Amino acid sequence: MEETESSPNQQVRPPLLTYSLIGDEEAVIRILSQGINVDQEDFAGGCTALHLASASGHINIVKILLQHGAKPEKQDSSTLLIAWPTRRQHIIIAIALSSSSALQGS
Repeated sequence: MEETESSPNQQVRPPLLTYSLIGDEEAVIRILSQGINVDQEDFAGGCTALHLASASGHINIVKILLQHGAKPEKQDSSTLLIAWPTRRQHIIIAIALSSSSALQGS
């Protein structure tokens, strides 16, 4: 098996973001229970776990993140979060984010 070395300048995605992207609910819950900032940003463009879960269509992860206080109004370097699931036709996620935004704004 070939080993790979990581360069000191290579940036690694935080575990919360990685597990949100791939849809690992147990890992997301475990990480959040350790007190990790639910809105921590990725090194590339400022996206959050909620951005990645939304874009990937992981509704259960989206719900978990929202229950832990993730901010649906958060913007990455280029667009509002709500645009991510809408572009990918994850309508249920877009509705969940919209509802959460409305509740937080009242």
